[in-house]
Parts: sequence; C-alpha cells; structure tokens
Amino acid sequence: MIERLIVECERKIQRALKRLEEEDAKAAIAISVSNVTQTPEVMELSRHIKEKLKEADAFDFEGKADSKIRVLEVVEELKAQRADKQAILLLDAFNKDRASLPQPNQNPPQLATLSVLNPPDPRTQEMINEKLKKAEDLGKSLFSY
Repeated sequence: MIERLIVECERKIQRALKRLEEEDAKAAIAISVSNVTQTPEVMELSRHIKEKLKEADAFDFEGKADSKIRVLEVVEELKAQRADKQAILLLDAFNKDRASLPQPNQNPPQLATLSVLNPPDPRTQEMINEKLKKAEDLGKSLFSY
C-alpha cells in the first residue's frame, strides 16, 4: 500500500519536474555576456588599460613610484568606466530579452466559491476519527524506525 503511494508520488514529481524544465527552456533566453559587452568603446577602454599598465610597469622598473601610483589611479578610473559601460550594456540586453518573454496573465480567473458542506453525522465522524487515529499511530511507528 505504502509502496504504491510512494511510486505514485515519484511519478507525479517526475512529471512536474519535466513540465518545469520545458517551461524553463521556453523562458530562458541566454545572454552571452562577452557578445553583449564587447563593443568598440569597451574594447578601446580595455586597450587603454593595457597601455597604462605597461606604462606603470615601466615606471616601476625605473624606480619612479610616484609616477606609477598616478598611472595606477588612472587605470582604476578606466576600469570603473569600463565596468559602468558593461553594466549598462548588460542591463539593456536583459531588459530587451525580458520584454520578449510572454507576460503572465494579469487577471487570473476567479475561483468558484465552494458551498459549505454539512458536517457528517456522528457515526460517520466517529469512523473518520478512528481512521485518523490509526493513521497517526502508524505514522508514529514508522517514524520511530
């Protein structure tokens, strides 16, 4: 009896997981970060950063620490500019992809109101309580293993 319930639950879980995978596959639009963020402007900033780092290495080799520090500060500013531009590009790409997804229904259908059921007669209620008690006892005994 319990094994049959377990098998049925496993089957339902597998079916739900498959349905979720299908929905995710439809909804997922991959954004290639490198394709989105490699614009000519960003590539130019990267080139400037490399040049400045080479310049800083040259100053370090020559023992000009002050010049090296100034160049490294410029490098940090360039990196911040590049990061800002890449963030804007990614956000724009994300918003475009998100806009292309199907929108969920804004007004879900109203659920039908359920009429209140009359309570069962005392004999039926007693049988229900007995079965619940047996199920609870069985659950406790299974839990102890």
